[in-house]
Amino acid sequence: MLKMKFSQIIREELDIKGIRKVLNTIQKYFIGKLEEKPNNLFSFDGSIEKVESFYIPLFDFIGETITSEHSELMDIFNTFIVEYNPEGNYENVNGIVKLTEGNLKTIFDYEVIVLTNYFRTSPYLIGKVGTRYYSLPIFYIHEEENFYCIGDYQDMIYATKEYLRDRYYDQQEIINSIGGEEYINYLFIEDYDKDRLSNEMSIERESEMSDEEILGYLKRFSKPHIVDLVNSYENSSEEERGKIIEELRKYSIEFLYNQYYDELDNVFEYLLERGFIDMTDGGQVEINKIPNYIKFDWDKFIDDESGDVHFEQLSDYGQVYRYGGDNPYYMFKIDY
Repeated sequence: MLKMKFSQIIREELDIKGIRKVLNTIQKYFIGKLEEKPNNLFSFDGSIEKVESFYIPLFDFIGETITSEHSELMDIFNTFIVEYNPEGNYENVNGIVKLTEGNLKTIFDYEVIVLTNYFRTSPYLIGKVGTRYYSLPIFYIHEEENFYCIGDYQDMIYATKEYLRDRYYDQQEIINSIGGEEYINYLFIEDYDKDRLSNEMSIERESEMSDEEILGYLKRFSKPHIVDLVNSYENSSEEERGKIIEELRKYSIEFLYNQYYDELDNVFEYLLERGFIDMTDGGQVEINKIPNYIKFDWDKFIDDESGDVHFEQLSDYGQVYRYGGDNPYYMFKIDY
């Protein structure tokens, strides 16, 4: 069958008759060849399977058989989708159908509408893939013959964080990237372990202190009951002192616990004092071992690092397209 030029049909016949002739041609030579006719084309679930199995072949048929001029091709394609009926009755068709954004919003996700507008294609030639790319949806755009991801600004920020979590997969990778000292700045000890460590260290330290050291330590505190106990100790007999020092040792454990608990907020000093890290002569941090109870603050690290990552890094091609004004969408091509 010779290719019919749509513009020629319009010129040679009345506009309405010409349009109906084109639709009847598609019905006869495309729909008529199908094993099973679809009931409806306008309603669409967005699946890439349906795009590949039906809408792309329909689009290619029109391009190969009727017209290859893009705007005409799109007009015919969209009109046939909207006006299609299984019986092939197009007597009531009165003109080309223009799909407005209002029409499309009732059927398609807004991301599809953005892609449609940006790439000047039909939403029926955009298929959504079942998987995601760093939390972003993936769409196949037939006319571009490529896969694209899309998202608004917040979507892109979240995707960037997912990208960083994937990039930095272990401790050594992070240390190599930001350095040992900066890495330690993201370490913290959870409250449960701070409680356990403070308790262990306070009991250990108290057991190492002589009675004189206990008195000297507690004299730093101005709490009345502590002052009274210290004064009583110094003015008591040897036998009475034994009971008082036992009481003072209990208080010393309590105060040491509070002191150590607060000091454990400084993980760097804790690691240095315990020999888990060393400082080289050149002032560099040398990590010997990080105990498993010391955690890395992934969320804070990712939040900080995401500020230095450009959206282009998400793309396999290093390029991101922006569409829209105050609340733009971002699109980029990926290998899939």
